[in-house]
Amino acid sequence: MIVKKYVADSVNEAMKRIRSELGRDAVILDSKPIKVGGWFGLFAKRKVEVMAAVESPRPLRTQPLSSAHNGVHETTGESSLNRQLLNELQEMKQTLAQFTLQNDAHWPPVYRKWVDYLRKQDVHPTLIHHWVTQIQSRADAEADWEMVRRLGRDVIREWLKPAMAPPIDDGTRIIHFVGPTGVGKTTTIAKIAADYVLNRKIPIGFLTIDTYRIAAVEQLRTYANILGVPIEVVFSPQEFNQAIQRLAHCSLIFMDTAGRNYLNPMHLSELKPFLQHGLACETYIVLSAVTKGDDLQVLSHQFSTLPNRKLILTKLDETSTYGNLFNLLHQSSIPLAYVTNGQTVPDDLLVADAEQLTDLLLGGLGND
Repeated sequence: MIVKKYVADSVNEAMKRIRSELGRDAVILDSKPIKVGGWFGLFAKRKVEVMAAVESPRPLRTQPLSSAHNGVHETTGESSLNRQLLNELQEMKQTLAQFTLQNDAHWPPVYRKWVDYLRKQDVHPTLIHHWVTQIQSRADAEADWEMVRRLGRDVIREWLKPAMAPPIDDGTRIIHFVGPTGVGKTTTIAKIAADYVLNRKIPIGFLTIDTYRIAAVEQLRTYANILGVPIEVVFSPQEFNQAIQRLAHCSLIFMDTAGRNYLNPMHLSELKPFLQHGLACETYIVLSAVTKGDDLQVLSHQFSTLPNRKLILTKLDETSTYGNLFNLLHQSSIPLAYVTNGQTVPDDLLVADAEQLTDLLLGGLGND
């Protein structure tokens, strides 16, 4: 890691020099006002001292452990060491970002207003620091609030775009819907199914393994009757193949699973035998926007071994704080496909869109 100290007339001037010399990945370690020159403390000039750091520019290996076509071989020990170093650097970045947000009083007021709003939305300090740095790299030295607000919206929207996933891919045969209790999973299935049946005219079928609650089976059966689609209820992995054969005429099969406490790994192990069918599949992980941020992260990690994962975030209409959703997309590699904002079938379902999510997060920021 390279660490350098900069003395400048203003924070903006220091940031320009840091970006020029260390690049946009540099992080601010500390900043403070100082006095330079003068005579016995008189006539000294006020300056700003900023300490910045950046990871070593030495490129890291990106080849797999064994690459026969180019003769590159990386030992398990080297790979483990690289992962450890990367994890330590990531933790250091998070710590430094949080320190900077809490202690840097030298940002112009327009940036401080931006930071304070995002913190009230519970956005993670690392993510705030990244966004603010991106805004500063695009803004003029004398940027006003309107410019910062506009650039901030652009930065967040561009950051979100790679985290958006298309809905169901062509060639997919079966879609698993998994998630904890109370997230509105069965209702969400009905919303997506209604779109495919009523708007896309694609023949689908329902399959449920949620036999823990009779009400859940009856709810899905009611939706099946309304949409005029077949439904199969499966009680064990041994019955699964027979149910699939009975749904062979369906282009897509929507598979409902039991809502369980998936913070408990045992419940996930009970689910996995039903997912090992060999068909082209996607797994939609349904999570609620009102779930605590830490629990969202744990659940995301618990589901990390499931095949072809995508996210659905429900109940966006039941909260006014959205930082935990952005933190989830920041810390998880699972892309977002759908969001829901109510219980009405099929209307309260939206394909995930960077523009809409940006507006959702910044809706309380105002234009003043």
